[in-house]
Amino acid sequence: GFEGWVMSDWTATHATAAIRDGLDQEMPSGVHFGAALTAAVNDGTVPASFVDDSVVRILTQYFVAGLMDTPNPNTDVHRNVSDAESMATATALARNSTILLKNDDALLPLNAANIHSIAVFGKDAVNPTVGGGGSGMVAPSYKPSPLAALSARLAPGCTIKYFADTTTDPSALAFAKNATVAIVFVSSTSSEGSDRKTLGYAAHLDSMVQQVAGVQGNTIVAAVGPGAVLLPWDAQVKSILFALMPGQMYGDALAELLFGDVSPSGRLPITLPNMDNEVRFTPEQYPGVDLKANYSEGLRVGYRWYNTYNVTAKYPFGHGLTYTTFAYADVAVAHSGGGNVSVSFTVTNTGAVAAAEVAQLYLGYPAAADEPPRSLRAFEKVYLAPAATATVSFLLTPRDMAIYSAQDHAWRPVSGVKDAMITIAIDTPLPGSADSERDGSTWYLPMTAPRAIGHFCVAC
Repeated sequence: GFEGWVMSDWTATHATAAIRDGLDQEMPSGVHFGAALTAAVNDGTVPASFVDDSVVRILTQYFVAGLMDTPNPNTDVHRNVSDAESMATATALARNSTILLKNDDALLPLNAANIHSIAVFGKDAVNPTVGGGGSGMVAPSYKPSPLAALSARLAPGCTIKYFADTTTDPSALAFAKNATVAIVFVSSTSSEGSDRKTLGYAAHLDSMVQQVAGVQGNTIVAAVGPGAVLLPWDAQVKSILFALMPGQMYGDALAELLFGDVSPSGRLPITLPNMDNEVRFTPEQYPGVDLKANYSEGLRVGYRWYNTYNVTAKYPFGHGLTYTTFAYADVAVAHSGGGNVSVSFTVTNTGAVAAAEVAQLYLGYPAAADEPPRSLRAFEKVYLAPAATATVSFLLTPRDMAIYSAQDHAWRPVSGVKDAMITIAIDTPLPGSADSERDGSTWYLPMTAPRAIGHFCVAC
C-alpha cells in the first residue's frame, strides 16, 4: 500500500545497484544515480524499467500534491516569509521554553525602578546564538539584540554598558563591580555531522562568568546551548536562565523574562551533568570501536542513570523555577476498568505572579523488575493566575505500567510484584498525604497506603 517513493539519507547511498533494491532517489547528489546510473543502463547492468518505475513514483506524488498544476512563484530561497503572526509565535516559543535554573535571593525579575546601572558581557548580547547548523538551520529574517531589548526597558537615568569580554576594556570589571546587576551571555552550538568535543562552554566564556561574578554579587547568566552543558560557575552566580536553541526572537523573549513581563515556565528535558562523561561511557559504548557501538547501558540513560546510581546531577531532568510558588493537595488514586489507574490532585498558585507549573508523574519499579528506579509516565503544564487552582489528572494504562520483554518481543506486566510507587516531582508538600515521604524535591507516594493514598496493584 505504500504510494510514495524512497529517498536516501544524505550520502547513505553506496552503490548504483541500490535502485534494483527499491531506492528511487539518491541525496544529496548523483554519485551513484548520476553518470554511474546512466552507464549501468547503457551496459545492461540496470534495466531501464527500474529507472522508469522510480521516475513514475516520484512524479506521481508531484502531481498528487498539485505541484504541476500551476507554476511555482516561490523560487527565491532568500525570500522573507516571516510575518507578524510568525514573529509572535517565535517569541512565545522562546519565552515558554527558557528555563530558570536558579534564582537565589529572588534576584529576578528585575525592577527597572531599582536599577541604576547594568553591566552586560558577552558577544551573544549583541548577536545571540539561536539555532544550530546543518539541515535544521534556518537563517533568521530578523534577530533582535538582547542588549537593545534590555536597553529599551530601563528607566531614565539608568546606565547600561556592554563589554564583549572582560579583557578588551580595562574598565569592564570596575564598572561591573559598581553596577546594580551584571548579565553575562554565554553560548555553544552544534551541527549534524560531528559531535561536540566537550559539553562545556569555551574556556574564555567560563572565565568571563567567573571574573564578573568575582566582583559583582548580583550576576545573572543568560546561557544558550544545543543540549546538555557544563556550568562550573553556577555556585558563584545568583541567577541562570538557560535556553535550548531558542529561535530568532530570543532577544525580546529574554528581556520579557528578565523584567517579569512573564514568568519563566520551561523545564529541563535533559539532565545537566557535573562533568563530561559523568555517566562513564566506555569507548565500546561511545563512540564505539571499529565503527561498532555496544549499547550495554540499556535503559540506564539520562535521568534514569542518575536515579539508578544515586548520582546528584548539576540540575536534574524536569527542573525549572518560576517567579511564584505552588501547592499540591487532594491527591487521589482510583482504579477504573481495564486495569487503568488514575492519579489526580489539585495545584494552586500560592504566589503573586501568574505562571505555569509542570506536574510530573513517575512510575517506580522494585529492584526485582530490573528497571530504572523511576520513569516519567505523564506530565501536564498548567497556567495559573495568583490564587487560582487547577485539577490535574493522569491516567496510567496497563501498557504504561508494563515492562518490555526482549525475549517475548512484547510488553508484559511486572511479574511477581503487586505494589509499585508513584512519585510526583514537586517543590511543595502534599497536604493530606500523611503517608507520603519527602526526599529533596520529590514526594514519594507509596501505593500500599490505601487509606491515605489508595492501593495500586500492578499485577494481582
